[in-house]
Amino acid sequence: MRDKWGLGPDDPVFITVAKNFHLKGIDHAIVAFARFFHENRGKVNARLVIVGKDTPESYLRHASLRDVGRQVVFAGPTDNIFAYYSAADACVLLSWYDPCSRVVLEAVRWSLPTITTRFNGASEILAAGAGLVVESPKDYPAIISAFNELSNRENRDARIDHCSLARQMLTMDRHIEKLLGAYGEVANL
Repeated sequence: MRDKWGLGPDDPVFITVAKNFHLKGIDHAIVAFARFFHENRGKVNARLVIVGKDTPESYLRHASLRDVGRQVVFAGPTDNIFAYYSAADACVLLSWYDPCSRVVLEAVRWSLPTITTRFNGASEILAAGAGLVVESPKDYPAIISAFNELSNRENRDARIDHCSLARQMLTMDRHIEKLLGAYGEVANL
């Protein structure tokens, strides 16, 4: 996949997986990515890959108008999401609303550092260093800073180590333990 996108092994790939592009902040991800890309022109050959089912035409125009039409890849829906996660270096999900995004949890499980917003309930799993949480999808300075940080291999590697630690909190046993604890608290009220 990286060859198909015109990338070498050290070129960063940021992936977004979404069904509702507007709710997941795809337009804002494109704006931030374009600014990041142009600020680093000649230094970073990066891609923003968007996987999922939605109507991409207006987003394609959005990317072209910002002169990143080649760097923003719309992959469409897939039955093999693992292949895309495997080709990526980091995940970006700039949600306006997400009780607990499975995309972020999957990314952490597969050791992909993630950028998301405080509007995503899954952002708490990133608090231990597995990713970066920005205020909102419009917090462009913080998002660009996160792109810059995660485009650096050493920074990504440090975040990947934190993903390994966070992964221990994402087990079904822990989920059941926490759920039963919450039920117990409610029952004792």
